[in-house]
Amino acid sequence: MQARALFLEGTEDARRGDWSQALPAFERSEALRPHAVTAYNIGFCERALGRTTRARKMLGRAMAENAAHGGVELPEDLATAARTYLSELEKRIARAVVSVSPDGATIGVDGRPLEPATAGGLRPVLWAGTRDPGPAEPVAASTFELELDPGSHVFVVSRPGYADEVVARTFEAGAEVNLTVKLSPPAPAPAALPTPRPAGAESPSRAPLYVALAIGGAGLATGAIAGGVALAQKSKVSSDCPSFTCSGPGATELSQTGTAADVSTTGFLVGGVGVAVAAVIWWLSPGGSRGGAAYVTPWVAPGGGGVAGSF
Repeated sequence: MQARALFLEGTEDARRGDWSQALPAFERSEALRPHAVTAYNIGFCERALGRTTRARKMLGRAMAENAAHGGVELPEDLATAARTYLSELEKRIARAVVSVSPDGATIGVDGRPLEPATAGGLRPVLWAGTRDPGPAEPVAASTFELELDPGSHVFVVSRPGYADEVVARTFEAGAEVNLTVKLSPPAPAPAALPTPRPAGAESPSRAPLYVALAIGGAGLATGAIAGGVALAQKSKVSSDCPSFTCSGPGATELSQTGTAADVSTTGFLVGGVGVAVAAVIWWLSPGGSRGGAAYVTPWVAPGGGGVAGSF
């Protein structure tokens, strides 16, 4: 009952020449109860609206449904009209031999996927504009024949790893043309440029670092040398002044041993502070442990001491 009500609604709109209103009523009726006459009416509305490929598709369906039911669904006058319209539409449809590279690309025309028509010839035949709007779909062959309405159309060709290709083309009624689309890899992203330094800006001075290292190195060297002297004097005093109790020259040597030991201790303290200050300066500077591979290593030997590093 609903299919018939929609059919009658579409018929009334068609009598007034309101094809855009009659078409959806006929389409809903056809979806509920397919019939050759309803398919014919849909094709007639599409033809009136200038949609060549859609009109041909539905008139062809009306003829196929009529034949499948023994030729009794479509009255003879409508069958004759359908054949006339189909012949007329075939002459108006534009045709293009489309070649796409690389293989496996998706193709959409005017925001609709293509519809396979036949695949028995040398190349598959596809229709543009006969399916509902939707995402583009892959085409089985890289070269195929495309049938579409005369007029302007927009092709969108895509493939992962390649830049999309958008082609706008106008086709004359009944024209036969070639269309080649070649996708190109996307251009590489430009390399990031270093951040420009503000005018007048200079790299931070490393003079404090070098001064601290020099002080630290001198302190460690002094401590090491004085320590070596103190050890040598201690050995001699141990033999000349048992229990470190003596007088005369021995007392002088004992005093010198204590002085050398004090100098050694002070040198190591100054050297340690210098190295610590240098390490802090280096850590906080660009290129320190947070941004470079620099290092500082103190060294001590019997004959001296200092720091080694890389900056």
